Amino acid sequence: THPEGWGKLHQAIGNAHYLRGCRDANPNPYWRKAFGYYNKSLETLTPEDFPEAHLEVLQELIRTLLALEAIYQAQEFQRRGTDVLHNLLKNTKSPAKKKQLALKFVAFQQLTVDLAVQSGDAIQGIELAEAGKNACLSWLLASRDNEMFSPTWEEMQQLLNPTTAIVYWHISPAALHTFILKDDNPLPIVLGQTKLTEKTQFLPQIQRLRDFEAWVKDWNQDYSQYRQKKDKSVENNWRDNLPKMLQRLAKILDIPAIIKFIQTSESQPIQHLILIPHRDLHRFPLHALFNREEKGQNFTISYLPSAQFISSSVKYLHSGDKKAEGRRQRAEGKEERKEEDPKIQRNYNCLSELDISLKPPTDEQDEPSPQQLLSVEVAESDNLPPLSFVAFEAEVITQLFENPQRIQEKDATTKRVEDALENKHRIFHFAGHGNYNFAEPLNSELALAKDDKLTLREIYQKDLATYQLVSLSACETAITGNQTITTEYVGLVSGFLSKGVRQVVSTLWTVKSAATALVMIEFYHRWQAGKSEVQALVEATQWLKNLTVAQLKQWYQNFRNQLPREEGKIRPFVKNELYNLATMEPNNKPYEHPYYWAAFIITGKLNL
Repeated sequence: THPEGWGKLHQAIGNAHYLRGCRDANPNPYWRKAFGYYNKSLETLTPEDFPEAHLEVLQELIRTLLALEAIYQAQEFQRRGTDVLHNLLKNTKSPAKKKQLALKFVAFQQLTVDLAVQSGDAIQGIELAEAGKNACLSWLLASRDNEMFSPTWEEMQQLLNPTTAIVYWHISPAALHTFILKDDNPLPIVLGQTKLTEKTQFLPQIQRLRDFEAWVKDWNQDYSQYRQKKDKSVENNWRDNLPKMLQRLAKILDIPAIIKFIQTSESQPIQHLILIPHRDLHRFPLHALFNREEKGQNFTISYLPSAQFISSSVKYLHSGDKKAEGRRQRAEGKEERKEEDPKIQRNYNCLSELDISLKPPTDEQDEPSPQQLLSVEVAESDNLPPLSFVAFEAEVITQLFENPQRIQEKDATTKRVEDALENKHRIFHFAGHGNYNFAEPLNSELALAKDDKLTLREIYQKDLATYQLVSLSACETAITGNQTITTEYVGLVSGFLSKGVRQVVSTLWTVKSAATALVMIEFYHRWQAGKSEVQALVEATQWLKNLTVAQLKQWYQNFRNQLPREEGKIRPFVKNELYNLATMEPNNKPYEHPYYWAAFIITGKLNL
């Protein structure tokens, strides 16, 4: 008499058995029971009467079958679900509702990546992963409904050279996969075996996901408590636990195995890594897991939201593009690749029938403004803690450039900053607070004067193709609560990149203002001296990490000696810092802890 309730009851029982299996050393009996109850629920949760509920059960069925390694059955349910989802989106007229449905069932697309990998097709797996990423980014950034081409495996390879490799992660409800892309490998390398080992009843990618989800839960709890406490010096807090947490994450992601695959090349050693995280992995300092000075491992590392954010040498092809046929012909001329499994349908097409409209940076840009640098400096915003080093940081950095445009404190209104951004500068340096909005990513914001703000939604309306660099100093891009990203991370960084900015320097959490100022000043010094943006940031953060009190005192003294005697803004500040340093142990390294240096990342085109 109540078909929906009857179906959901059996679905809930199936979920209970699945989760019980995830906690048991011998999970298969529980997973088989879950499969039976999910099948029962489909008897009443039919695609005709309850299409959304039907799709939810299919997602859970596929997840269970993947764990049981029942690939052919999983492919059959995936095929059925693709048809249901396609019809559901096709018959939904409201753009808002269509976006809601696409994001609600993004996990369905994520499972197709697992199907491809477990079927032995790594190329199809990474192409599906990339297409799913771009579909989510498109919905979350633009919410537009047009056909989109996502880069092929061959196009992704154009990011590579003999000294550059890509580490590409993908998370689904069933697994955490790691792809390694190298110039001398015709196929993506998939980390870990895809078969059960004698040591565990779980596939490695499933165990990795379980361990990662537990780790994220601990991180969220510690980080949330840390931010809420006014006294940050309390022992055993998130900051104190950070080194151990990063060691634990490196073990979960099996970073040593990744490095081993990266460095097996018989040609030139890999020097540069491009990290492409997925979902929650965007929130964490993955670069800090790779560089171990004691082992001689020093990579230059940058990030990308997806391979779609590619260098100007690769052009992405959209519907109606005359080059589309040429791309297909080039692909056919590559080394022979395994035929796609027709049983694994590319259901991202029905999730992403839209155009992300990313504006890749080009070498032929509009003529930039004579004022190369736009500096916006907001030490105090309503309801946010003051940033005491902002004035010092901005004063020093702006002196490195001719004729900078500066907008300071109360003058930093939304309208004035928006107008200034449209003046086609080359660099935008923002020294102030930033915030990531989990519920509505387009409302992520830069905090301006008083309660004014510049949101990602407003940024996305602008053409920023002349900007080579955006620096978001002191902005927090990490999630501050206990939320988990199930679709994809979209924040201020991806917003700037999608509008044509080449590189974005940002911080994953709010670092002590003094450390931020030192890193930013050293970064710009090195960049102005001819280093690439990536190399300049690596050197600046390593410099901070190894800096002693004696060296910092000398740094301030040298800096003071270069100032004009009549200078009245920076001199008092430097004098005060030297006074504070005089009471500290000379050989102490005040910024050695990863809290100070690991938060800084650079995302975008790799300029080496």
